[in-house]
Amino acid sequence: MTSAGRGRSFVRLAIAIALLLAPLALSGCTYGPPTWHHRVMNAMAQPREHRFAVVVLSTQSRAPRGLTAFPDGGKALILRETAKLWLCDSDRGTVRRMSRIERPKSVRSGYSGWVVGWDSAGDYRSIYLDVRGHAGETSDTKVLRWLLKVEVGPDTSRAMAVSFIPSTAAQLPGTGPLRGGRELQISAGDTMRVRTDTEPEWRPRFYVDRESGNVVPLERLAPVR
Repeated sequence: MTSAGRGRSFVRLAIAIALLLAPLALSGCTYGPPTWHHRVMNAMAQPREHRFAVVVLSTQSRAPRGLTAFPDGGKALILRETAKLWLCDSDRGTVRRMSRIERPKSVRSGYSGWVVGWDSAGDYRSIYLDVRGHAGETSDTKVLRWLLKVEVGPDTSRAMAVSFIPSTAAQLPGTGPLRGGRELQISAGDTMRVRTDTEPEWRPRFYVDRESGNVVPLERLAPVR
């Protein structure tokens, strides 16, 4: 066999091997089924009330499998992210979902939402949210940010974009002892503990349901009269 013939045979053999291995490689680059994960971002008490607002970030993703997870575990495939704002009443043991904010299409990674202000002045109580994320797949890409206002009443389903937080709004308070007067403090996690001026001991009162991501009261109390 001439050198040219041997070369053509080698090329045909390489192509055959590549065609044989391609399905194996593709089958190894897979992701698991879609699953939901829920995480409390932060919470803030309404000034001079026994209520608080809390943001829960729900993420639907598919975990990497096979070659996709090589060599360091791989990166999950994010399908959907939603930030939900909840209003919790500690005295009544009630919860109300105020708003849900889907991740904007322009955000590619690092999506988050935070309660940053409570405005109890005027006729309509309002909660302010800081929603942000990265325009690219890594943390060194441009940060996109929105400031949103959610009225506790009468509109309880829509987050409105605003340019600033008014001076009448309270900012996130610092940690420390109860300061006196009507007050609630919140320790937020998968289980949320609160204490108030009338019940100064920390008590678990609400939790995040692992399946739905909803905030649920731990106990039902008699209605406050």
